Amino acid sequence: MVCAVESAPTTWLTLGRGAATYTQAEAEAVLAGFAFGTTQLVWPSNFSAPTDNRLSTPPRAAVRSKWSYRIYDCAPNSPHGFGVNDLLVIAALDPGAGAAKYLAMEAILPDLNDVLAHIDVDQTFWKLPRDHLGSSLPPAGTPAWWLWRAWALLMGLENIGVAVAYKTLHHKRPWLFPIFDNGTMAKMGGAGAWQVLHDDLTGQAGRFTYLEQWFATQATSRGGVHLTRLRIHDILLWADTWRERRPLTEAGHEVLES
Repeated sequence: MVCAVESAPTTWLTLGRGAATYTQAEAEAVLAGFAFGTTQLVWPSNFSAPTDNRLSTPPRAAVRSKWSYRIYDCAPNSPHGFGVNDLLVIAALDPGAGAAKYLAMEAILPDLNDVLAHIDVDQTFWKLPRDHLGSSLPPAGTPAWWLWRAWALLMGLENIGVAVAYKTLHHKRPWLFPIFDNGTMAKMGGAGAWQVLHDDLTGQAGRFTYLEQWFATQATSRGGVHLTRLRIHDILLWADTWRERRPLTEAGHEVLES
């Protein structure tokens, strides 16, 4: 008797020249888990109230979001100018950013807004010339030059690192500014990460378009915001880099089956 051998799942999406791979079902599950996965809301009331009133009645919510989609991606945003609220929203992803970092970034808001004024609001990262994203800086005045200018402004501040700079810029125009942390940037090749990212997005444009549209349908039905392919790439890469892939996948399956 010959037993059938179950074939391995087919790779559908590749990130970072093979640094991480996903099947279509895995990619969908991770995105659903990240955006809509929940965990139990812990509410041990520390308020001692008389037993004949309702002050210590538990809140309506029994669960909370497990990851940061609701407080970072869904935070209100205008693509036309940076304000203080745009700086504070990065606390959703980076609780280590203290007052000194925020005050330093607040001081350069006029310079950051000058960058935005020089880039068309509908300019996307993946439509920039690839050679403008490498170690040789692009011609002054081009959109990519202003992209680099924004990066240089934030990275020039004392104690502002890779993660804070990327998270601040990405939230403002999530179709233009990439988002990395030290781990995901290293996985994408370090200094060459922008060009590798550009290759991922352009070489698999049809699959990223699909994921944007698929997620938009999920978000619309669940009261969320759409995600761009830059953020989708980041979530999938982050999940694989920081060993969140399995819990996100499990959470995503629960979401999609509910």
